[in-house]
Amino acid sequence: MAGDQLVTLSGRAAVGAPIANAPVNARCEGGEGFIGSVTTNESGGFLGQVESSALPCAIRVTGIGEDKVLHSYTSSGGTTNITPFTDLIIALSASMAPMDWFNQDEHVSAVGSLEQARDEFLSALRNANYDVPGSGFDPFTSSFQINDAVDQLLDTFSAAVRNTPNVADYQAFVDLISSGNLAAIPQAPTPPEEDDSGSSDGGGTGDDDGTGGDVGTGGDDGTGGDDGTGGDDGTGGDDGTGGDDGTGGDDGTGGDDGTGGDDGTGGDDGTGGDDGTGGDGSTAADLCAPPQIAPTGTLIEFSQQLYDTQSGEEIGIVSIRQEILGPMEFRGEETQAILVEDVSEGVTDESRNTTYVSIDTTAMVERTHGSTSVDPETGEETTLWYEPIFNYPYALAIEEEYVQSVSQFSSTGDGPETLLSELDYTIQFKGVETITVPAGTFDACKYYQTSSTSLAPAPSTSAVWFNVEDGIAVKSAAVEDGVEITEVELLSYSVNGAQQAP
Repeated sequence: MAGDQLVTLSGRAAVGAPIANAPVNARCEGGEGFIGSVTTNESGGFLGQVESSALPCAIRVTGIGEDKVLHSYTSSGGTTNITPFTDLIIALSASMAPMDWFNQDEHVSAVGSLEQARDEFLSALRNANYDVPGSGFDPFTSSFQINDAVDQLLDTFSAAVRNTPNVADYQAFVDLISSGNLAAIPQAPTPPEEDDSGSSDGGGTGDDDGTGGDVGTGGDDGTGGDDGTGGDDGTGGDDGTGGDDGTGGDDGTGGDDGTGGDDGTGGDDGTGGDDGTGGDGSTAADLCAPPQIAPTGTLIEFSQQLYDTQSGEEIGIVSIRQEILGPMEFRGEETQAILVEDVSEGVTDESRNTTYVSIDTTAMVERTHGSTSVDPETGEETTLWYEPIFNYPYALAIEEEYVQSVSQFSSTGDGPETLLSELDYTIQFKGVETITVPAGTFDACKYYQTSSTSLAPAPSTSAVWFNVEDGIAVKSAAVEDGVEITEVELLSYSVNGAQQAP
């Protein structure tokens, strides 16, 4: 309907591996569909808009291979994933092949029992010993990223279906599910048993687990260990120094959880033993705790020196104050709220916003939900948010990457939502380094962050360092042709008025 408000649909198309560069189509009420063409990106992410009066909509992604032509459904917009799980739940609810369901007009009545079918399907997965997330998990609407726990579940399931005896192909499996035969779901593969020779899982020379622990140097999950580190966006963040929410990026300054691994170099029994370098007490979660999980009322103040990346000259000082406000709901989600204020010398206009984050200890990510700010002249509140929610992992091994695609939206007062930009983001953990800045010498968790947006499609890379003690951002640098060019360095910081550095 002309003039109708637009609703955004965004999510991920994946079978474990992303369904990349594939067209996504919508069939909505009255024959409507997406406004313009929609295609997935390299990580399977997609975003499109439909008129609100056109909801509900059937969704289809057409990848290469029959197991990559998948379907989904939405009645309200927002996050809408397309995976084998959504495809099979539709088959179970509609009692027909999803491709036939997509091509008919009566989408709603055909999936009238969609929630019941979803619950039955997930229960069958659990009964087949798949590691399905908790009760809040919805394959249609729960955001996920490539290589996270949900994506690994999809990968395991897809591999099991391909290897199911007496089932010719994916469409034959769909036919079994559409007939209500949930017993056709194959059992989850049993992980290989570990032996104590030090060679089965990346161990080597050493005792039970060999030098390097179960799967590599640095503890159970490779160098960097179970709980690598990271701040949400670090100094520079998504939008450069100052970001949407002040210096330190969208979510202020902070690293997630530190580094070093569960057992440190040497693993459980190798060099260093239980209490060797890194030790049991030096897990990543203990080393780089983000300020966002500090107690309510905590006040963090810091100043940073900015540099011209061409000349290396000092170009200014930015001072930021952050206060942990505590639990607060943001767009229907439980979050932790942080008040961020620019208190730099010479700043006369009131510059503050409230950022909303949460910690997912299961997926081991810090989630950035968005922020709010109030115009001091008009009193109108502007809300910024991400779809899907922006994640920053704190469980990366050294050189491991985490890739995600998100879209940023805004609305002011009662006005319509506006798509600001689409962001592709890669985070890579580089390890722990000792660095010296004007505030002093720090052991710091180092990351490379590469991003591109729909407004600035050329990718750019920055290096960021977070203090292992408290996650404060120590330094950031632009990375050009492998050369790190300093942009920001920490001058000083305090917590609750107590000077921490210098």
